[in-house]
Amino acid sequence: MLAYWYNIPKDSMHLKMVNKTFQFYSTIEVYGKTKQDSFALKIEVYQEYSKKIFNEEFFIKNKKTDKDCQLSFINDCFKLVYPVEYAGNNPDKIILTISDSNGQRTKEIQCRYHKLYGRVYDFGGNPFKSFITIRPDDFNFNTSIWSDSLGYYEIELPERTYNDIAVVDEDYGIKVAEAWGWHIIMDTDQNMDFKIGTGEVYNLNVWPNNGGGSTYFVSFRPMSLHLYGNAGNPQPVNINGKEFKLINLIPKLEIKDIKVLVNGKECTIFSIQEYFETGSENGAVKAYLLQIDKKGLNKTGKQNLLLEFNLEEEIDGKKISHNAVGYFQFFTNFHGLSNYY
Repeated sequence: MLAYWYNIPKDSMHLKMVNKTFQFYSTIEVYGKTKQDSFALKIEVYQEYSKKIFNEEFFIKNKKTDKDCQLSFINDCFKLVYPVEYAGNNPDKIILTISDSNGQRTKEIQCRYHKLYGRVYDFGGNPFKSFITIRPDDFNFNTSIWSDSLGYYEIELPERTYNDIAVVDEDYGIKVAEAWGWHIIMDTDQNMDFKIGTGEVYNLNVWPNNGGGSTYFVSFRPMSLHLYGNAGNPQPVNINGKEFKLINLIPKLEIKDIKVLVNGKECTIFSIQEYFETGSENGAVKAYLLQIDKKGLNKTGKQNLLLEFNLEEEIDGKKISHNAVGYFQFFTNFHGLSNYY
């Protein structure tokens, strides 16, 4: 059983592209496991000095509950997300109790929080007011905060690994795209500065070369606002004798257009290769695979990779820029090879 309390002041943003307002608010997330379709879940949350700030019981019947929460199941595992009031101070502990036909199980969880902070700029170096959305393992806007007018932001987050962090403003898809952090490991306080541009470093992933040269593989999809219009005009492409519908969202990048830093040190890019991301519905998009030199880098412990691309070109007689930044964090073992956690 796992539980996380996200202490988020109430706020909102209006995404102009879809003309929809999204709310920011505090939540508690619980992960558990039971082979039963019907069970009871009790959640107790305490601040310091054993001050109880939350006490709620959920009765799940046939994998449904009548309370206003998000409840989902994968096999015999479940996830529950429930809106809560902003608590001011973060909690010290969460006690979970699951009761089902097999009996009762209780777990006490000590809460640990770390600060994520930094500043957001545009590619001209100007401060950029934006909202920062934190997503543990799905895509929603609940856990979000605004930066101030000078681009500074700060948020305390439960200790865990986060699938992604998205940084953007209400003009997303119209004037700007998103900056991203992928696989962000909140195990200590950390600074992350972002740049907002016309592109996105999407689906960024990094792993060591475990059986070859002293390199890291870096894969990513560099989408661009200037190419979003192609989404409605897929083109046929043959891959391994099978036809796919290709959506061209990526600018044509070369090594000179890309910069990669690991723990603040710029790396040599040995090669860049284009490949296809494909799916079960015959969709395809292009992406890139880089190999970068890891000689001279700290090979042990946590690695923080920053990728930036910046390309200027002329389309239909108009000079445009494709630019974006993205982060990815990972651990390596003693010899700098894969560490799977």
